[in-house]
Amino acid sequence: ICRLWFLRAIEESDNSIAAVVGPHTEGTDGQSVVSVTKVVVNGVSNVASAIQPPSAVLAAEFLYDDFVTGTIASSATCTAQSRWCAVVDRGGTVVALSTSKRTTKLVTAGMFVGELEPELLTGMRDKDLFALVNVRDSESGSALQALELKMPESSQTVVVHAKSWEVSTCRNPVSFGIAVVSGTNLFVILADTTGSAEEECGTITAVARQDFIGTLASAASSTETSAACGAVASSATCQSCYLKVNEGTVSTAGGSVNGGDEAAFPRDGSCSRQDPTTVTALSGASGTCAGWRRRAGFCWSL
Repeated sequence: ICRLWFLRAIEESDNSIAAVVGPHTEGTDGQSVVSVTKVVVNGVSNVASAIQPPSAVLAAEFLYDDFVTGTIASSATCTAQSRWCAVVDRGGTVVALSTSKRTTKLVTAGMFVGELEPELLTGMRDKDLFALVNVRDSESGSALQALELKMPESSQTVVVHAKSWEVSTCRNPVSFGIAVVSGTNLFVILADTTGSAEEECGTITAVARQDFIGTLASAASSTETSAACGAVASSATCQSCYLKVNEGTVSTAGGSVNGGDEAAFPRDGSCSRQDPTTVTALSGASGTCAGWRRRAGFCWSL
């Protein structure tokens, strides 16, 4: 069985939640539907498959319009003046959209949130709401990179202020509240346009899913390279590198360091050490990093 709703149910079984999939086209009559699925283990629908293999998958299909009517269209929050809502799944796919959202785009199968609201996607990326995860193609078995929308551990709601893409113009600023829909693989996005004004969109263009994955992968690779050896600084005996951990930026010799900053030192005095160690810059003091004291392991001041 390779139907998407079945695969999503299996994927989410370890999380013991219902997987909502859609919209997709129903094979019998061609209508747009949303599927709600749940794995069952020995007659219990909230037992993770990690404990024992699933014995069945329950699934129910709703016409897309009926799903919208029964969810965001029946919410006073989503239907209030100057507001609209979107429902997206863990991968950033738009599952449902308020009819009050001003857009020429139709919600079709696999529509990515970046195709609907590119500036919102940028704001979500800046708040580190997306992670890259490794998955396997259900048919070929080959390894793929996919997106996973996540929330900070300290909060189940995140607010992003961004420009909203409408028909031929944009609205700015718009407050987007993003929250988890408990017990599912869904997130609801509440857009509040109160106090915003219409303006030209400039260079805004739709962002496809694969392009966004490529952007995140490139950024991750760059970050890993910097973390490994951010900036090379010379001491009397060896080359080493300095990483300002607290500020998330790289410091070269001659740059300022704070007492809590740390420096990555991947080699010993003979330049032969391969495993990095982390020590405190300036031994808890603030100042300017001049180089690396080979034996003591601390920066010293100029």
